Amino acid sequence: MKANSTSIYMQDWLALHPYNRVSETDQYYLDLANDILKIWNKSELSFQVNSEIKSSVACHLTAYFEDVISQLGLWKAFISKHKELYGKYLPFYSLSDSYFEDEVNYEDIAFLLWLNMQLYVGNDKEELIDPEESSIMALAKEIYDFLDTEYEVAPENTFMTGFFDFGNKEYDKFPAFANDAEWLFFQSYLLALCNEEPINEIIGQVHKFYPKAADKEKNAIIHDAVNRLMFSDPCGPLALSMNEWLSAIAGSQQPFKESFDKFEFIDREEFYVIEKSNLHIKIRSAANGREIDVTKESIKNVSGLHPWKTVIRVCCAFYNDTWWFFGEYSTRELNDEEDIRPAVPYIKEEKADDPVYDTFMKASNGESLMFIPSYDALKEFFINGLKWEDNEDNMMPDLKDMQNFVLHANPKGMLIAPNIAEYVKDARNPMYNAEEARKNALDLFTVQGACPADLLRFLEESNRLPDAGFISKKGEEYSKKVFHDNWDFISRLFLESYYRAE
Repeated sequence: MKANSTSIYMQDWLALHPYNRVSETDQYYLDLANDILKIWNKSELSFQVNSEIKSSVACHLTAYFEDVISQLGLWKAFISKHKELYGKYLPFYSLSDSYFEDEVNYEDIAFLLWLNMQLYVGNDKEELIDPEESSIMALAKEIYDFLDTEYEVAPENTFMTGFFDFGNKEYDKFPAFANDAEWLFFQSYLLALCNEEPINEIIGQVHKFYPKAADKEKNAIIHDAVNRLMFSDPCGPLALSMNEWLSAIAGSQQPFKESFDKFEFIDREEFYVIEKSNLHIKIRSAANGREIDVTKESIKNVSGLHPWKTVIRVCCAFYNDTWWFFGEYSTRELNDEEDIRPAVPYIKEEKADDPVYDTFMKASNGESLMFIPSYDALKEFFINGLKWEDNEDNMMPDLKDMQNFVLHANPKGMLIAPNIAEYVKDARNPMYNAEEARKNALDLFTVQGACPADLLRFLEESNRLPDAGFISKKGEEYSKKVFHDNWDFISRLFLESYYRAE
């Protein structure tokens, strides 16, 4: 964004939209964004943010207002899905009697302002910002009062009003779905904000592992990786997959909602080309033998795909009862000596109970949770308790330099989390340290990979993480109550794919 402390420009505003040409309402909303920026510049927000962040947040708040006025449906999808999950429209805030889901609300502004401050400022400081921090609430009230005066006169952006009119688009085919998903993921005020960090991670990894590659090659790798991320990982403040977001926007009465709900994505893998017909290419997964028929519409040139001679490495998307190739692909010749996996009937995998569960429960005297102080003690449990063979691979050598383990068994298997036992309050846990827990237990909910999702849920739902909270001027008890009342939302927001991991 090229805005300075006093101006937001048209190109900055259009960057949040699925079009490039100025519509008849864009100047109105651009002026509104600049008015919000002026209000902010006169306020006393407790957080030091640069002019670029201020301008971005002003645009995001204006885009929310445009969404509500124009009935785009993204904000309504968010609050409706939040209510479906948690029985209330928003996290953190007690809603007033004047809260209406189809109108602009003070609590909406407060949440969006907090979300932006958390992702732009709080994450950098590795802290959870108090959602009711006084300066956030005061600025939210000023912005709300201003937008409330504009509510009756604000014009609809008719392009945005009709953007998710699914009946007027070629939504019977995957490209229309993919195009709108791309805008949601990369540009929309609500989802793109949450996706900046994982996208920046990908960019950093590409520059790290391809230091000598030309910029054009790096950009191609980045473009491919982030496009795959769009469909492979959950995103946004509720950690929903793209088809779940579009399904929530569509609502129960919209056409193609069933296609959204049944959407499936196979991330890049190798397939044998089996046969070609006038309409389809039949391919077989080299990994599991699953066969699918992919429409020829999804690939420009099929001449290089030869049955029983070509292996294609590609992503596949299932939409509206049709499989499509997606993104970049590569091919190689099938090795004559290659052991081709036979076709197998596809059955959606239902994971059976893991046999280690019964062994674990027997070794732990019926306790599903164990606390082990050191790696040596962990090895002893593996060998004497679980009866594992004593060899390097079985003993999880990656854990050698770690301690304070928490082990949890459920029918899916056994989960191990190192370096967290100090945060878990349990009469059987000698490592619990209330002071350390007050400082660091929050990490289990906000740091990806710190604790497996099933273990986190078990510990929270059994009240074994009572010290988790954030710093607030309203005191520790307030902080803990707000945190634990909203822990699942917080986990979704920060853990994303780790939260949704099976």
